[in-house]
Amino acid sequence: MTLRLDASYAVIRRMGVPVNWAERQVSDLVRIVSGGTPDRNNSSYWRDGDIPWITPTDLTANNSKYIRNGAEHISEIGLTNSNARLVPIGSIVFSTRGTVGNLAIAGVPLTSNQSCEVLVPKNDEMCSDYLYHLLKYGMFAFHRLTGGTTFGSITRREIGRVHLAFPEMNVQIAIASILNSVDSAIEHTRTATEHAKLLSRSLVRDLLECGVDETGAVRLKEISSNRFHITEIGLLPESWAVKKLSDVAGVERGRFSPRPRNDPRFYNGPFPFVQTGQIAKAKGRVITDYSQTLNIQGKAVSREFPAGTIMVTIAANIGETAILGIPMCAPDSLVGVIVKGSHSARFVELCLRRLRPRLLAIAPRSAQANINLTTLKPLRIPVPLPAEQERIASIVDAAEAKVVALESKIDALIQLKKSLMHDLLTGAVRVDPTLFKKEEEPL
Repeated sequence: MTLRLDASYAVIRRMGVPVNWAERQVSDLVRIVSGGTPDRNNSSYWRDGDIPWITPTDLTANNSKYIRNGAEHISEIGLTNSNARLVPIGSIVFSTRGTVGNLAIAGVPLTSNQSCEVLVPKNDEMCSDYLYHLLKYGMFAFHRLTGGTTFGSITRREIGRVHLAFPEMNVQIAIASILNSVDSAIEHTRTATEHAKLLSRSLVRDLLECGVDETGAVRLKEISSNRFHITEIGLLPESWAVKKLSDVAGVERGRFSPRPRNDPRFYNGPFPFVQTGQIAKAKGRVITDYSQTLNIQGKAVSREFPAGTIMVTIAANIGETAILGIPMCAPDSLVGVIVKGSHSARFVELCLRRLRPRLLAIAPRSAQANINLTTLKPLRIPVPLPAEQERIASIVDAAEAKVVALESKIDALIQLKKSLMHDLLTGAVRVDPTLFKKEEEPL
């Protein structure tokens, strides 16, 4: 069996053909419609067009199962005088070049360029939503036909030759209904997460400029009330001071840890070693996890920072921050900021996080941008009384905890979706189609 023929049967070999299910090639289940591009030199083909014209870039940017618009539209005359073809609602747009296999269901009649193929299901055998999920599940087979990678190209002939197994229409509708419900939950949770992130960022800005009173209410910024005063970094509450970072915290650079990675002379001991990438990924949160450790010799040539230290990246991803939840050693691409006295580590971290755009702007332009202690130590930050710092930190922690909870919910839903796709699309778990009805087409 040739490699291409082998890939054409890859989905069937993985899922089998359950009892009472059928096996067909994709080309037997859909009409494959190629796209086209109207002449760019004829403005009438593009001007005032209202027909969505979809490209692989539009599919990449699309965050929904459905697609209703692209970056560009073509006119009726452009459609008539090109190879582009109008396809109906429910058709599946399939990216065939660049990132192969990005999919979306047409939510409106639309057309595409020649880097997409559109799969128009034959209504008597195939439910659009079910086919969408089945294609997602079996996408590995299409990638094999591009040479084993998501990047490259695939022809309509190769798309059409992949074999799939599927149940009768009413079972398809039932399975699609279950998977669509999870998709809807994921999409709604993602929207809620983005709203929570926007609220958190807005809250941090207001709190670092206005602070909160003893009741926890954000102050109104009114200079006429004498509750605010002008400082070198802007208008601040009258009880706040402005200090250099080095006045409120010790600022120390990590030390180089020898390479190569996992060298038994230095690594794989009892001492946690934090990586720059972990700080960038944490986005200001407290971290206790680590993927690397040092032995006693490695610790001797590194620097260990205590729990509560604010870590700041000073190379590559400049200005990313996180707070250590446990003592960790750090390389010289990180700086540890250890707050003094009764100052709040979270409050100081919030100030540093807000200063990141400034750090990025002043970083020397080189092969790898970087900053050093002479840049960090003189940074001016607002300094309320310690009690107010703690109140501000608590408010922000509560807002960010909501974001973390929503992100965890998204992860759990994605895992649920993967499990359901395997169980339902392989027939491992059967559903009763009488409990479901076909969903209305998207508007």
